This record gives sequence, structure tokens and C-alpha cells, in this order.
Amino acid sequence: MYIAGNDTSGKSILVTRKRSDAFQAGEYTSYLRYLVFTLETGVRAMKDGQDKWVWLMDMRGYSRANSPPLGVSMATLRILADHFPERLHRCFFIDAPGIFSFLFNALWPFIDPVTRQKIVFIKTTDYSNQIDAVSAAGSDEAAREAALQQAAKPAEPDAFDNYLRWYCSQYDEAEYRKLLAAVGWQ
Repeated sequence: MYIAGNDTSGKSILVTRKRSDAFQAGEYTSYLRYLVFTLETGVRAMKDGQDKWVWLMDMRGYSRANSPPLGVSMATLRILADHFPERLHRCFFIDAPGIFSFLFNALWPFIDPVTRQKIVFIKTTDYSNQIDAVSAAGSDEAAREAALQQAAKPAEPDAFDNYLRWYCSQYDEAEYRKLLAAVGWQ
């Protein structure tokens, strides 16, 4: 989980990749601290008067092994509701497997109705042409940018197409450290 940058309106982009997010017994307090740190970083990184973020939840690789216990999920919801209310602009659950529906259905009654409207489930198979074009560009930044521009939907600012840039990017520790320094974390 990390802040990947900002969209064109200044909203912070939060990325979570479940395949690399395994929980070990006894690490839940550390996870919740890291969650708060990341969310606070997202608030600090907002630009141009924005007060919201977009959360890309890449669920590929989600399993019981890296699924948080229900208590940790409930604690996460409480942290979001109590300390970061109305910060969510949109949450994309990407390629959520069937097993995720059990956890999600257990949490659904505890999710604020306004927040529910901000949750979108995405299948990357619906975006395979755009993702393939970005991937084919490889390290050619000009070709990558052209593919991203072609995929974008400026008339639909909340469309997933406009967030492919962050979905298709790998975590870059050096860039993340620059972002942390820029928002005042030493």
C-alpha cells in the first residue's frame, strides 16, 4: 500500500496490491499503523485544494493467506470513518476473486451508504486492449504516454481508464521516498 502520486485534479492516488500484502499473526497493530501513515501521507500529498483520494485495490492474488481477519477489516473501516471521513472519491476493486465476496459481504452493512456509491468493481479483461498497449510500450516513455492518453476518457473523469497510469505502473521506492520527503516526512 502506497501513495502513487496525484491525478490531474490533485487527488492522491492510493494503490494496494493484495498479492504482496500478506498478514502474519501479531502484525495487525503494525499494519494498522502503516495504514494510518499511508492515509496521512495521502492527505498531505493532495494538491490544488483537493481533499479526496482515489484508491486502486488490485485484488489479484487475494487469498485466505493474505486476507485480514474480520476484526482488522472492521478496525480499518473505523479508522477510515472516524479519522478520514469523506476522503474517498472513488475506490476501484480490481479483479476481485470470488473468495473476496465473503469478506466484502460481511463488511457491507458497516459501510456508509454514501461510501458504497463510490465503490466500483473492475475486471481488467474489460480493459485488456488499453493495458496491453501500455505494456507493449515497455520503457519507451513517449509510447507509454501516447497509449495512456489514447485510453483516457477526459469526458468521464471518474472512469477507470483515467487511472490506468497508476494501475500499470510498478512500485518505485525511489519515487515514493521523494514523495514522502515532499510532504514533510523525514
